[in-house]
Amino acid sequence: MNEEEKEYAKKMVMVSLCCIQTDPSNRPSMTKVVEMLEGNLDSMQIPPKPYLYSSSRTEHMDRPHTTQAAPINSPVEVACSIFTCAGILIGLFCFKIKISWHKCLSFWESKAEDHRKIEAFLSNHGSYAPKRYNYSEVKKITSRFKNKLGQGEFGIVYRGSLANGSHVAVKVLNGLKGNGEEFINEFIYEERSKNVRQLGWPILYKIALGIARGLEYLHRGCTTRILHFDIKPHNILLDEDFCPKISDFGLAKLCVKKESIVSTLGARGTIGYIAPEIICRNLGGVSHKSDVYSYGMMVLEMVGGRKNVDAGADRTSEIYFPHWLYQRIEQDEELQLIGIMNEEEKEYAKKMVMVSLCCIQTDPSNRPSMTKVVEMLEGNLYFMQIPPKPYLYSSSRTEVDSSAVELD
Repeated sequence: MNEEEKEYAKKMVMVSLCCIQTDPSNRPSMTKVVEMLEGNLDSMQIPPKPYLYSSSRTEHMDRPHTTQAAPINSPVEVACSIFTCAGILIGLFCFKIKISWHKCLSFWESKAEDHRKIEAFLSNHGSYAPKRYNYSEVKKITSRFKNKLGQGEFGIVYRGSLANGSHVAVKVLNGLKGNGEEFINEFIYEERSKNVRQLGWPILYKIALGIARGLEYLHRGCTTRILHFDIKPHNILLDEDFCPKISDFGLAKLCVKKESIVSTLGARGTIGYIAPEIICRNLGGVSHKSDVYSYGMMVLEMVGGRKNVDAGADRTSEIYFPHWLYQRIEQDEELQLIGIMNEEEKEYAKKMVMVSLCCIQTDPSNRPSMTKVVEMLEGNLYFMQIPPKPYLYSSSRTEVDSSAVELD
């Protein structure tokens, strides 16, 4: 029992003893009882001792046992017993009301603060703010949450359709834990088209550039910088024109633009895309450069059409795809990527590889910003220099296995 609980208990006892005074005129009114429970314990005085009480257990034990029936209590004794019970019950009831009131007050104050933060977020973005949907509208959009698409750590995703016929995926959060940031991090976003097409290099380049611009906006274009922390192919949605949209902001963190380093509790992200400094803080601080690393790993997968670590590769040198690509760039060899038909497509592919290798530098300070990434993708390949070799790479099957264990 801590000091606060001790004070609660003593206050209840003191109030109850006041309530069970034998003389009714000595008992406080219920208004006074409430004042005493809500007041300061130090200002309360010890009440007089009620004189209808048993001074010792011995007095009862020393009484001679007789076969006569116990005398019927007098009306005064019955009344005193009733008042005693009533006083205790009323004291407990008033205390419960007080505690419940404080809990309700704290709950609604917290909700009001969350609401203010959300309203401030929406107003700060003006015409760019996400559209509001009330619960009944969301039920209609999702056909009463009929078609479940999937489930993640933060909630369930349902398929839905807007009034204009656009398909959307709607995430219903499990519950808000903190200051409304979880709500701000989640949006109703357009569902990825199910039409599977063979994407050519111009389309892949367009997608990579679009994602880079989206990340640049999150890092520099918003009033408050947004760090996504979970950039991967699964969280990139494509519309019918293959225009990419970044989705699933469940792990995102808001950051003041003046702050270059952010504090995080535990690892955020997906193994295979997560920046090494998030796992090992000795490598550098966690910042917007962590998203840059994830972007680079994702684009390399787009380029190769495969996972960056492939334990089933025929040759050991091909297990870690970024290392294999770096060797070919370094030796000015053909990239041997699938689907390259002409010089333009070869330039698209090489530019995406060069930019990605810059992005996955182990030291965060050596990675470009997303603004620089956009400039490099839009610029001339001739002026791009080969980036340093990332020193967290695997040259053998054994090193790949140990590296994967370390990042877990």
